[in-house]
Amino acid sequence: MVYEWKTGTRIKANAQESGELFEQLSATEEGLTAETLLEANKPETAPLHNEYEWNDSKAAHEWRLHQSRHFINSIAIKVIATNDEEAAVRAFHIVTESSKYEPITAIIKEKSKREALLENALSELNSFKRKYETLSELTPVFKAIEEVNNE
Repeated sequence: MVYEWKTGTRIKANAQESGELFEQLSATEEGLTAETLLEANKPETAPLHNEYEWNDSKAAHEWRLHQSRHFINSIAIKVIATNDEEAAVRAFHIVTESSKYEPITAIIKEKSKREALLENALSELNSFKRKYETLSELTPVFKAIEEVNNE
């Protein structure tokens, strides 16, 4: 099997070696988990060793940043549709290269930011399609994604 990192991934480690390690771990009794992968990459010669942050204080700060992103991505606002149905939508998004989160209410009012959000949404739809394209049960969903892409 040939392994490669997904487009846009910032991982510098060798994808082939990493994929083979993932395969090896998945064949063990413990299986491939975040914990078994971490343990397998503790030796300095392991394929992903240099991708981990081994400085505990720095790693703790990175974890807190991860938690902050999770909190921001988890907050929603309630919207009432034209048919009086309520829905919760994500309240903040990143739509510019500054990596700053902006309120959805401001994004939809500015054409360029709204277009950037739509581009992000289409990219995520296409990622979903690539991830699950082997499931024939989702063919109608994939056709709908293609229709939106062709508009």
